[in-house]
Amino acid sequence: MVAKQKTQSLKVIIAVILVCIFLITFSGIFLFMNFKEEQFVGAINEDIDMSQSVLIISIDAFRHDYFECAEAPNLKGMSDQIHIQKLIPPFPSKTFVSHYSQITGLYPAWSGIVANTMYDAEQNLTFSIGSASSQESLWWWGEPFWISNQREGHLSGTVFWVASDVGIYGRNESPTYPTYYLSYDRDVTYKARIDQFFDWLDLPEAIRPNFYTLYFESVDDMGHMYGPCSKEVTEAIEDVDNWIGYLIRGLEARGLWKAPNGLNVIVDSDHGMTKTSKDKVIIIDDYIQIETSLIHCAHMEHLHLYPSLKDDFRYNDLDCQKRNSQLFHDDSRQNKKRFQKNLNQNSPSQDYEAQVVNFSPVTQIIPAEGKEEQVYQKLVNASQNWTVYKKEDVPSKYHYSWEGNSRIKPIIIVLDLGWSISDRAYYEKYPDNFNGGNHGYANDHDDMAGFFVASGPAFVQENNSILKLENLEIYQILQKIVGLKNPAPNNGTMKNVESLFQ
Repeated sequence: MVAKQKTQSLKVIIAVILVCIFLITFSGIFLFMNFKEEQFVGAINEDIDMSQSVLIISIDAFRHDYFECAEAPNLKGMSDQIHIQKLIPPFPSKTFVSHYSQITGLYPAWSGIVANTMYDAEQNLTFSIGSASSQESLWWWGEPFWISNQREGHLSGTVFWVASDVGIYGRNESPTYPTYYLSYDRDVTYKARIDQFFDWLDLPEAIRPNFYTLYFESVDDMGHMYGPCSKEVTEAIEDVDNWIGYLIRGLEARGLWKAPNGLNVIVDSDHGMTKTSKDKVIIIDDYIQIETSLIHCAHMEHLHLYPSLKDDFRYNDLDCQKRNSQLFHDDSRQNKKRFQKNLNQNSPSQDYEAQVVNFSPVTQIIPAEGKEEQVYQKLVNASQNWTVYKKEDVPSKYHYSWEGNSRIKPIIIVLDLGWSISDRAYYEKYPDNFNGGNHGYANDHDDMAGFFVASGPAFVQENNSILKLENLEIYQILQKIVGLKNPAPNNGTMKNVESLFQ
């Protein structure tokens, strides 16, 4: 009887323990699920000096006047210290082109990235966003800031900046990556991106970076789909601004926001956005006969914006490269004449006049051998909503005619603002893809201008507003903050940014 009572008592005790464990576990889960994102715990790092460290955040396609379209109190608060009203992108105003110019301080002709889609005849390779080829070091000239920074003994941490997951030489003898980096994955949430930055920021001093990047793409996504200042763009701006607030509160909790020893934070954009319509599309094959074997590659920029079309349009990078090798012999490093000869011999259409490298507001055209003047004159005579240049005649203000860069093709078409270009087959199948918004136009259109705000101890503390600045000067700004002694050669000028600093 006594043994039985002891057994029952033991069962009761075990049951009570299990109930307690369940309640504790459930409470923990409940608290976790209801934990507000803006809450931070941990000691304030008042002893850390980050005054020569910098975080640069890119909000893709945040146009210079978007503060008029949406409530963005966190970004507007930063503009009270430093505000460049119009950050001028390079020509052409495309995402990869612009981000890489910012981080190298080079115009595209010298950075190597002259468009989002390119063909390099010497290497017999096609470059497009997300392609395997785009990971090749050979595309990326110049020296990104993270390499310059690391050459002087510092560390870098990059979340999704263009080319930060590519091994690039710069002035080094072997391909170099940022100290810490994440390869681009648009499914990674904004919170996870910022938290990764905080993880690096909280590292011990000996292994902590002094240079960081973050990237947010949703404003660009909505701008392409619905046009600038649409309801969807406004919501995307306000969402990103909320996440900027999350980041600011994390810095405040660490004693690193608006403090003498705090972190310098820059938020900018790569370009703006303008409205487009399917009623404003130029059909290129109405004017010249185009070679069609690489038409899938040329349309890669549209497929990047509308990923759901990839299966339907039967595009993938391997297909693009396969078509490339069929059209051009596998013997790479050919000179221009041999390249054109192979183009003629291998094309399934022997009577074409030109090949289109990219369907973009700045379109690259490769005339068939012996037909350059014929193609040029046809395009000039047909032009109503474009301007046509031979490469050597591109206006000097665009810095786009350097003979040392063969990726810039012999004929350049520059579309009027808001116009698009296509071949007829694609346009007739996907006309609605041309509604919404686009960028990539000449960089002297106001709609293409981005924005820049900054806060931190390195900058002048009173309200400093500058009307405009070329975005390749970002390299100079970063150089000044971290105190680089031996920056890489670049096209920037330090005197253009000196007024930003104390």
